Amino acid sequence: MFRKLLLSLCLATSLRADMQKVEHVVVLMLENRSFDNVLAWLYSQENPPAHFIPETTTTPYEGLSDTTLAQYANELPGYYSQAPIKGVPSVADWGYLNSPQYNPYESFPYVMKQIFSENAGNRPDMKGFLQNYASIWWQGQWESEREKITAVMETYTEHELPIFYGLGRHYAVSDSWFCSVPSDTNPNRAFAHCGTSEGQIADGPNSQSMFYSDTLWNRLQELKPETSWKIFWQSSFDPGYISGAYTSPNTFDAMKKIPELESHYDSFAGFCELARNGDLPAFSFIEPQFTSAREIIAGLPIEELSGFRLMYGFEGNDMHPPGDVRPAENLVANIYTSLIANKEAWDKTLLVITFDEHGGLFDHVPPPPAVAPDAHFENGFMFNLYGVRVPTLFISPLIKKSTVIRAPDTPFDHTSLISTILSWQNIDKTVWNLGARAQIAPSFAPVITEEVARDDAVIAPIDYVAPSDNVVHLGDSFSLRDKDGNYLVDNCFFFFNGAFAGSVEDKATLTFTGGSGALTHGSFVFITSLDPNLGENNVLEASLFESDCFYTNKAFNSGQWWTVKSVDNPYLGAPIQYGDKIYLENHTYWNLFQFIPARLTKSDGLFFKKLLSCRSIADEKSDEYYWTVEN
Repeated sequence: MFRKLLLSLCLATSLRADMQKVEHVVVLMLENRSFDNVLAWLYSQENPPAHFIPETTTTPYEGLSDTTLAQYANELPGYYSQAPIKGVPSVADWGYLNSPQYNPYESFPYVMKQIFSENAGNRPDMKGFLQNYASIWWQGQWESEREKITAVMETYTEHELPIFYGLGRHYAVSDSWFCSVPSDTNPNRAFAHCGTSEGQIADGPNSQSMFYSDTLWNRLQELKPETSWKIFWQSSFDPGYISGAYTSPNTFDAMKKIPELESHYDSFAGFCELARNGDLPAFSFIEPQFTSAREIIAGLPIEELSGFRLMYGFEGNDMHPPGDVRPAENLVANIYTSLIANKEAWDKTLLVITFDEHGGLFDHVPPPPAVAPDAHFENGFMFNLYGVRVPTLFISPLIKKSTVIRAPDTPFDHTSLISTILSWQNIDKTVWNLGARAQIAPSFAPVITEEVARDDAVIAPIDYVAPSDNVVHLGDSFSLRDKDGNYLVDNCFFFFNGAFAGSVEDKATLTFTGGSGALTHGSFVFITSLDPNLGENNVLEASLFESDCFYTNKAFNSGQWWTVKSVDNPYLGAPIQYGDKIYLENHTYWNLFQFIPARLTKSDGLFFKKLLSCRSIADEKSDEYYWTVEN
């Protein structure tokens, strides 16, 4: 008893000491990916992590290796078995990175089948993913659709997810963070905000739910009103600060009690600008652009639908299957490069990236027993089991490079967000009242270990030397020249507010806007023309479902922006110099089912061949769509 008390006191002291260095915590919660699906290959026996927390850890990194795959094979009885697959061969040849191509099952009864296969008994064996996913198809198709079915066992590598892998190695990950409920989105996000899902084990009708428990935001406002916080949302279709955000009174009724709630919401563009200017609140919670999709069920049992279990609606950048993963990579790059642009603020910042749930995708580590948050057991589940493991990254210059963090006893889950934030703000546990799970949830504060902030924000090879002069900054004026020597020209007389590639005599004077600081690989920017004839309609955007680019008022459509990528030095955070070649990737929709970055280029149409357009990076010629920055 005395030993446990002493350990508790030591951990509490460590929490205060470590988190005192942090002035800004930023949390991004993405959607529906398991740990193995995203970070299985981050480390290996030959290339292990440099640091473990706790230091006494003896278990190696809990990813996958070529020598252990067979032991985690899932069986489709009477047909075939499938070990975890390194890479995503099912989508290798068609230009999209959207494995698996069909949305796996993610609600409670199906997740329990994934965790407990038919032969598991009472012990979770993680052998039910393949069989559960195969039930989307008719049994007669199980052989012919084998590649699509076995995609549920595919795992992304550094080749497909360079941003996640680069940040994971450069900072820290946890290979022992579990979602809070073996179910889908809403119950798990409720645990992150309320410490309970009030007994709910499934999303409500039309994926909507309502929770009435107080939230983390209520506690901050009531008990530490001087703590600044904001929820940042993004939506190309509904720019309302409440309706455009999931974390709002639309889902969490208790948030209605927060005075002037509207002042705590801002757009993602607002986040990037505040970060670059060093003006972020103490606590920022970022919501991605959610995939607004529904399965086509036609009133039939889902098991009878075969390949008709498609998606319709709009894909976001939240990484939700069956979406392309690259929009989420760009989103993470936008967040990171906005944070590092202001070094004074960055030196005191912690960014946490996690996922709400595993989305039905394979993971090999069984979830451990859990403590119920309360006595809401009306749906038959006792909340005595965590959900499946999800990827979680910790990114800060106050973290040692190549770190893996685990909790010493109780594992991390989404209530660790509540535990860490409230402890960081010195709010006593006795007044949290956010459920028994949050009361015992471990803090991830020990990940902060450095006394002096690191000065290596660029994720680059060891021999890379960052330029010290001639660097482009947001607010600088410049022009853009394409590979054929044509310049970006604006306000062409025969196309209202159009953008074209034209002669040097007519080149447009442009500037990147969206805050201050250096332009780097991965930066979030708006492209703004300095032509006074355009007035406030001076921000370059791309049409939804069309390729034409035009100028418009940023205030009317804050969901359109560009990600800057260096052609010659494609390293996250690497500065862009005048004379460098860059890609400009926009976030536009190509159809109702696919949403991937599209690069600025010229049209190939019969008429107006110099009309500016956006072309998908799935285009085989996309590497040619670069521009040179000239001053």
